[in-house]
Order: sequence, then C-alpha cells, then structure tokens
Amino acid sequence: MRLYFRTTSNAADIILREGFKNCSENINLMELAGIWLHDIMLNFNENLSKKVLLAVDLDIADDELTGYVVKDDDIPYAEYLVPVDIINKKGIIQVVRDKAEKELAYLDYLDNL
Repeated sequence: MRLYFRTTSNAADIILREGFKNCSENINLMELAGIWLHDIMLNFNENLSKKVLLAVDLDIADDELTGYVVKDDDIPYAEYLVPVDIINKKGIIQVVRDKAEKELAYLDYLDNL
C-alpha cells in the first residue's frame, strides 16, 4: 500500500539516507509513537506544497495496516500512525516528483470533500 509523508527538504534527505527515526507525542494524556502517514498527498495547503512529498510503499497486507489507522470522521482521508520499525523494514521510501501524480491526488481529495 502506498502512503504519503510530507516534510522539509533536509529531513527528507536524512529519511532517504537513514530511514525514519522514532518519534512520540502526547495526545489526550496518551503517548503515541510512530510516524503519521496519509493515504492521500496532502497538497491543498500552500505551506505544505512547498515541502518534499515522500511516498512510502509498505509491503504489508491491508488488513495488517488497519490496526494503525486513526479514524477521524471530520476528514475525508485516512491517517495512519505506523511504527518506525515497520516502515524501515517493510517500506520503500521515495520522493514523489511526478506533477501529474500530485495533481491527480489533489483532485481525488477534492472529490472526497
């Protein structure tokens, strides 16, 4: 399954060279660890569009990935909090450079609004 991660150019260089690093955050008194990935290319915000878009192709079954989905009925796309070990061991990470692919993903997002 292909998921997406947007970051700065410097961070993208490090990720491509060394893989993702574990990070955690506290939300509602719960500590969450992993990397936030999305099933669309969040490309609708001008500030986001100036960053590098990484595609993460995960070699795992969709039903295995459902354990990492974070549902929010207020957004028309899926967010996944995937453990770093899974991404680095079972993922192929690359920069999305294809403008047509980015534009198509944006139109898909608009269709889901």
